[in-house]
Amino acid sequence: MRVLIADDNPVVLRALSNLLQQDPQMEICGTAKNGKAAVEQFRRLRPDVVVLDYVMPEMNGMEAARQIHSLAPQVAVLMCTLYPSATLAKEAKKAGVTEVLFKGDLSEHLLRSVRAVVPHSG
Repeated sequence: MRVLIADDNPVVLRALSNLLQQDPQMEICGTAKNGKAAVEQFRRLRPDVVVLDYVMPEMNGMEAARQIHSLAPQVAVLMCTLYPSATLAKEAKKAGVTEVLFKGDLSEHLLRSVRAVVPHSG
């Protein structure tokens, strides 16, 4: 299962990578520091899952999700945020985001969420 992660905070990026690498079936195929780079990496790497931070420079996670979804609607996109809300979740769903995750709960929920959105995962 190939995963692309985008977050502008290098500590969070490393933490997300470490969390996902606990599962031997997951491969971090790329990382990005902003939404624009995430879309570029997506075009090149074609991962199974994309994990995006909502607030990033150059292009936020919502716009990156829209572009990724338009390129490959079947690819699961998870969005992480410190400020989840019903409004954000609704906007994210329209942008093609599969699930919005609260950053404070990622250590408990990220692996489960990624496994749940990829059909061929075990």
